[in-house]
Amino acid sequence: MKKQFLFLLISLYSISLLAQESYYNDVNLNLTGLDLKIELANKITETHTNFLDYTPDTWNASMNTDVNPVNSNEVLLVYGYENGTDGDVTNDREREIDNYGGSTGNWNREHVYPNSLATPDLDQGGINGPPNADGHNLRPCDAQRNSSRGNKLFIDGSGNSGATGTGWYPGDEWKGDVARIIMYMYLRYGSQCLPSNVGYGTSSETPDEMIDLFLQWNADDPVSEVERQRNIYHENTSNYDAQGNRNPFIDNPILATRIWGGPQAEDLWGIYTDIDTEAPTTPTNVTISDETSTSFKVSWSASTDNTGVTGYDIYIDGNFNASTGDISYIVNDLQPSTTYVVSVLAKDEVNNMSEQSSPVNATTTDESSVNSDELLISEYVEGSSNNKAIEIANVTTGTINLSSYNLRRQTNGSGDWSTPFYLSGTLEIGDVVVVINGNANNETLIDEADIIVENNASTNYGEPLNFNGNDPVGLFKNDVLIDIIGEFDGGNENFAKDVTLRRKSSVSEPNTTFDLENEWDVYPKDTVDDIGNTHLTLSSPKNSMELLKIYPNPSSQNYVYIEWAEDIKVEVYSVIGKKIHQAIVRKNDSKLNISELSRGVYFLKISNGQNTISRKFIKK
Repeated sequence: MKKQFLFLLISLYSISLLAQESYYNDVNLNLTGLDLKIELANKITETHTNFLDYTPDTWNASMNTDVNPVNSNEVLLVYGYENGTDGDVTNDREREIDNYGGSTGNWNREHVYPNSLATPDLDQGGINGPPNADGHNLRPCDAQRNSSRGNKLFIDGSGNSGATGTGWYPGDEWKGDVARIIMYMYLRYGSQCLPSNVGYGTSSETPDEMIDLFLQWNADDPVSEVERQRNIYHENTSNYDAQGNRNPFIDNPILATRIWGGPQAEDLWGIYTDIDTEAPTTPTNVTISDETSTSFKVSWSASTDNTGVTGYDIYIDGNFNASTGDISYIVNDLQPSTTYVVSVLAKDEVNNMSEQSSPVNATTTDESSVNSDELLISEYVEGSSNNKAIEIANVTTGTINLSSYNLRRQTNGSGDWSTPFYLSGTLEIGDVVVVINGNANNETLIDEADIIVENNASTNYGEPLNFNGNDPVGLFKNDVLIDIIGEFDGGNENFAKDVTLRRKSSVSEPNTTFDLENEWDVYPKDTVDDIGNTHLTLSSPKNSMELLKIYPNPSSQNYVYIEWAEDIKVEVYSVIGKKIHQAIVRKNDSKLNISELSRGVYFLKISNGQNTISRKFIKK
């Protein structure tokens, strides 16, 4: 390896350090070589204030630092690569968090820098305790795989983990984690933990005992979300089993390049290079709600990025669907009674993209059922002078909090929507809320009014309840349009001048496309005899099957029981949306045969002929 250091052409004092963690505020990050190594070594030693006991502290710490980001009931296993479906427990990537110990099928604590390869070994030394209990060096690992690795030296390779000759390759996913742990141990414990003692490589091109193998792995394998959460946990000593210090090479891998040279690793702080190559974190907690026969809402937890997330792409059945800057999106134009596989990825301003999220299933409802999940505009009054009113109805199956909703208008069918007028209070099942202009003089409107928009200069004279027959009016939820009267950007067309519009009783869902002929009855100007009364058909309960019971779940048996009061059809889908099994489960039997399913996560689509629900199921 040719020895090289990253020399900057300008003074680093002029570069902002705002992107770095505050933990390093007192560290001179302008240094390079062994001077930077000493500076960082002092920092992680001084802040290592809580010394863990090997038992039980390191068990407890591992259950927090290495929890699976997508399943808090599991830990991730270093060197693992398989999802548990091949029957070989030793190569699993995940393991139940409470399934720990030294027996077959347990996870144990792997000393990435083995005890016996340290000089002296890690059971010795240390003013406040031996290094064998340093949490930064311990990773959950399958107990048998931990024994298989033993104290073999790390060696280069490719693919999954395993022995290679007399060495051990940690696997493509884990080699960066291993490298950054070895670097930390060298900083923290010096000559007791020489990198040259634990890996096949050369130190001839570095200023000390660091070897090229770990520098290459650090550059090749980016920092993972689990590595980040380990640092976050251990710095915070309000966590009982936290040490107080961080691993600098997880916070910014390029620090290794600045100390030892070698291939340039990523600069997560952006203070040593202006090239952003870091992708945002993968979106998590993807959920489906507000299902209708032709649409559903996708929501997720926000991703993070070193420079900032600029948007998200939504994928349906593996195909790009849409982009949004929000953390939710309504997917439209779908088929009724159909299951779709949904995933989301995040991107930044230079189009670095995260991995797609774990897929979830979304099932649209049966279009023949009356099944409203949302409020809708039920009446529109464009009367004389200021006699303007909007009636909103709740024909769903539950009480609605109105604080998420607002009304807006578009003046003369062009330009932007007006400033939102936010609603307040709650709306019971089968009830309506009437919003009127504050200068209305029609006694019926005044008597039935629930919300009054003051008519003065500060409200632009009652906006949006100052519409005319050419002003589209929209009902928004969480700033997303859900219902409309008129056509947005439809121009100066008098689509509803001097009339009252009343929603037809057959309409049960809002519509973002105005359909005057099929959804509205037209009445003469100042017709207000029905204002304040519900005339729409209430929804039947959305899905009484929500009370259906599935057990055991997870299950390691050949059967799972699905209890319901009638015969049901059950379809089994993989996480990528492929239907792999279907059966009829009888009400007097309740058993679904799952003996042919491999271990893994599945989705059950369950139907009684009228309603359909989806449930996640795990075969152990």
